Amino acid sequence: MIKKIQADQLSVGMYVHDLDCGWMSHPFLTTRFAVKSLDMIKKVRKAGVQEIYIDTDKGKDISDAPTAREVSQAVQEQAEQVAEAQAPLEKRHAIEQEIRQAKLVLKETHTAMRNLMADARLGRLPNMEAVAPLVGRMADSVDRNKDALISLAKIKQKDGYTYMHSVSVCALMVTFARSLGYDRDTISRIGIGALLFDVGKMMIPNEIINKPGRLTSAEFEKVKDHVAHGYNILSQIPGVDSSMLEIASQHHERVDGSGYPMGLKGEEISRLAQMTAIVDVYDALTSDRAYQEGRQPTEGLKLHRVRATVLK
Repeated sequence: MIKKIQADQLSVGMYVHDLDCGWMSHPFLTTRFAVKSLDMIKKVRKAGVQEIYIDTDKGKDISDAPTAREVSQAVQEQAEQVAEAQAPLEKRHAIEQEIRQAKLVLKETHTAMRNLMADARLGRLPNMEAVAPLVGRMADSVDRNKDALISLAKIKQKDGYTYMHSVSVCALMVTFARSLGYDRDTISRIGIGALLFDVGKMMIPNEIINKPGRLTSAEFEKVKDHVAHGYNILSQIPGVDSSMLEIASQHHERVDGSGYPMGLKGEEISRLAQMTAIVDVYDALTSDRAYQEGRQPTEGLKLHRVRATVLK
């Protein structure tokens, strides 16, 4: 069982499940380890860690410590109480109105992406004129209230995951770009690039893309080809600029060089591609799919160690 304790409750014989902080904020190689000495406890406290999650199945327990589930439930209830107490009536009405507008633009975007993906599978080039205005309306919604669009973008059907994932990545990227201070024109281009970033998957057999289980090595190599397919498709479309092509061609690269297809490292990867990689994995982790249940956003952030501040 996973429980939450204070740093001063940590003792030798416990098993740390999570230090509840970013990986750059502690001196250990991993966030999961057995506490074997007082020196390890001193290092935890010196790092400024305040709260820790322990695994009582692998180490000592504290009987009255709250479980991770109890902590998560308490935080959720507190957040809801604060929101209800602080939001004035007119603000709640404004949020409700924005949710209706966001729902409409997402519905239209889902339809446009379904048609666009079908065209790509048939060898027809995506119609930029059909998606550009929708991205602009997403940006308008984020300007008015970012929470409405993001909350609705999380809702996906398992059988339409590929195109709905692209819509969610677009919504998240528009919000991300706005928070980083990009101008409106750039945000629109980023949004279009994010909406089309996975179009190459339409060139991969359906039985591989929708396989309800782990891919074989050969199948994974086939999936990797979607990056090249996407680049080739987008490079033929008038109006697609270099930033959109970078998003499509580099969103699976990783700063440590472990990504694909080119094994780029660090600053060799464009800033926008790094942003897309963060959003892509986050949305995948928190979405229900044929072979997995989506994780809660807070858990997804911990697993992925998303730290947007590194991009500022």
